[in-house]
Amino acid sequence: MPLLEKLAANITRLLSETSHTSSSNLGGHRSRVALPRLKKIDINCPNPDIYSQFLVYIAIQPECSISIEVGLDDTSGLSDRVPRNIKEMGRLVVQHLTDGFNHRCDASASVTHIMLTIHPRMVHLASWCGFITRFRLKSSLTSGKIPLNIFNSILTSLSSVHFPDTIQEVRLVLFDVFNDLQNIYPGSLQSDEDNRQSIISSILQLFQALGSTVDLYVSFQSLMSLVKLSESHAGVLFPYLQNLHFSSRDGEDESLCIIPFLTRRQLPHISPLRTLHFEHITSGRDLRYLDNFEGLEVIR
Repeated sequence: MPLLEKLAANITRLLSETSHTSSSNLGGHRSRVALPRLKKIDINCPNPDIYSQFLVYIAIQPECSISIEVGLDDTSGLSDRVPRNIKEMGRLVVQHLTDGFNHRCDASASVTHIMLTIHPRMVHLASWCGFITRFRLKSSLTSGKIPLNIFNSILTSLSSVHFPDTIQEVRLVLFDVFNDLQNIYPGSLQSDEDNRQSIISSILQLFQALGSTVDLYVSFQSLMSLVKLSESHAGVLFPYLQNLHFSSRDGEDESLCIIPFLTRRQLPHISPLRTLHFEHITSGRDLRYLDNFEGLEVIR
């Protein structure tokens, strides 16, 4: 085992032991397997207990590439409440991410870009720094969505990640936070509303932690959501942003999100946007309205 360099497993069913002790309660008495040569971990499992029952017992080195996918399905054994191990999973995900971000071999190894997807069907965060740190929680449940309390719990955990200020590029996929939260999770209980508000707060905290971003890649839907979040936040997200890479589909009027996004960035304490890259846009679109934004270079 000490010579193991790659650990890959596709676990279709994990039997949970109801009597097992949470890793957070084991403290310094927890026995962890040392695998000093381990360079890659790739785990796919539908049960979030994979963290508290397996991964927590492996001493993972910061330079080890780790890719964890938890695909919740109808065999995951989820109840209406947030299982203890969902919170434990979130804690360990944050630990892995933080260890990876803080590991500095040299300046060239610094984390400079990440991918972030936030959607009721999937939460995905990945970074590259000579090694990979990737976490994905997705829903294969009959309902087609991550349960509201679990969605809230994992975003609350991710909002506590301390991203390094070396991150300059973010590729973002963001759902329609305000409309979809209410439509996909229409519960009228106070706990439902508390979860929805907590999700919005966690998303804002995540973006604030990525304040060093210079290049942002977004779709029409993602930018519309950012505009609404900025308006609710009464502030400007990504204050040092210089380059916006935008893509849209046929039939989407990009001006509906680009104009308010650019207008909001004209505040004196905000870095002006230098370039607007259209990665994909309907041919023949009239973009002369962008002439009103002085100094903006438009690339299509």
